[in-house]
Amino acid sequence: MIRTSVIKIVAATALVCSGLFASAQNQPLKILVGYAAGGGSDQLARILGESISKTLNRPVIVENKPGAGGRIAAASLKTMPNDGSVVMVGPNGLTSIQALVYKSELQYDPAKDLVPVAKLADTVLAIAIPSKMQINDVKQFSAWAKSNPTKANYGSPAAGGMPHFVGLMFANAIGSPMTHVAYRGGAPVALALLSGEIPMGVSTMEDFAEHQKAGTLKILGITNAKRSSLVPQLPTMLEQGVNFKAESWSAMWTNAGTPPAKIKEIADAVQKALSDPAVAAKLAVSGAEPSFLTGDELGKLQAAEWRLWAPVIDGSGFKPNN
Repeated sequence: MIRTSVIKIVAATALVCSGLFASAQNQPLKILVGYAAGGGSDQLARILGESISKTLNRPVIVENKPGAGGRIAAASLKTMPNDGSVVMVGPNGLTSIQALVYKSELQYDPAKDLVPVAKLADTVLAIAIPSKMQINDVKQFSAWAKSNPTKANYGSPAAGGMPHFVGLMFANAIGSPMTHVAYRGGAPVALALLSGEIPMGVSTMEDFAEHQKAGTLKILGITNAKRSSLVPQLPTMLEQGVNFKAESWSAMWTNAGTPPAKIKEIADAVQKALSDPAVAAKLAVSGAEPSFLTGDELGKLQAAEWRLWAPVIDGSGFKPNN
């Protein structure tokens, strides 16, 4: 489930479709990805690009613009032609967490400059602890955290990212303050857990899965509202009486002024791709589960996320470069 196919995906789809069947009228569709090749958003874009290229009968090119948590790509999208020739794929944190944390620095308005095309897939955020702690569930961990306040730290892949604030929500929900420790990626979080450097970590299931299989890490639960078909054995926090949820998903946006007919054409191709079992199987390898919503539905979901995360971020006191 982890990264066994990443190299193949990237190598085989550096240019998703070479345009063998493109005509002069079939302008290439460019998919911007604000993260490096091989990551979750990149894999999602390439898998979808291969499928929608056939449906749209036009070449699809994935262009990576990594940096600033995806904000470089989003700013670039704003300035590109609004003729249906460019879209962006990224996680929900890009238009919710990032937009709220860095609102004074943004070169675009997520509500006005980024137009929702479709929700694409759900991913799984998990809370993990070292197996050697001999704790079996959230209730036991909560008791331990309250009894060991100076040791109750948690790690996340980056300061100011969604897992950072998910950890704060978890701590508030169990009534035990916890200190955040930022790492440079999910893999370092897992290693810090294995070494005993931190007692709890928050990251994607992808970062913890192999260690869970090896028995060295224990997943206390996932933060999704309902169980994931990718890991149906893992309970949600809500099921365990912890009153919070945090959804992690990916979506596609285009820029303001793009004709609605062009947006619908792309969204329809995306919906067809996500209903294909072969596409779903490829996404599962990268830890994603198809979950389509129309652009209008995505817009409502995005607005709900701003309402959810704004008080969490404001209450955290976190500022960029802290």
